[in-house]
Amino acid sequence: MNWILILEVIYVLFIIGVLLRIIYDTQTLTKTLAYLLLVIFLPLIGVFIYFSFGINYRKNKLYSKKIIEDHQLEERLLAKLDLYNTHNLELSEVKADFAGLAKMIYQTDRSPLTTNNSVQLLINGEEKFPEVLQELSKAKHHIHLEYYIYDDEVER
Repeated sequence: MNWILILEVIYVLFIIGVLLRIIYDTQTLTKTLAYLLLVIFLPLIGVFIYFSFGINYRKNKLYSKKIIEDHQLEERLLAKLDLYNTHNLELSEVKADFAGLAKMIYQTDRSPLTTNNSVQLLINGEEKFPEVLQELSKAKHHIHLEYYIYDDEVER
């Protein structure tokens, strides 16, 4: 009697596991519902059909290889970024007061210190547009623009 109860519990846990896998892996809602109903109403046949036709093993194998390759590429890029940031911190004219801030920004956001940058505060459109057009005409490779709007009004 105990063996039957244990087998029933194992069977129910197996079916629940398959149902959760269907919900997690299946991309479209209609396919998910179809496989769920199939497994619920025809449990053994539904599980066999799902594992035979519902999972694209070839695609999963390709994605697994891609994930490994991406992880290796990320590690190589982060190593180069670390080297670049260390090199720039040594060469830059960052005052000792701000070296800690530059290191903190890099550690939290992976945003390295770069050189040969400038910032100019332009208050209104009359100042901004002539300056922007002049800088656009000087561009050789690319331009990064960043805008901030400061508003002294307090939200109500």
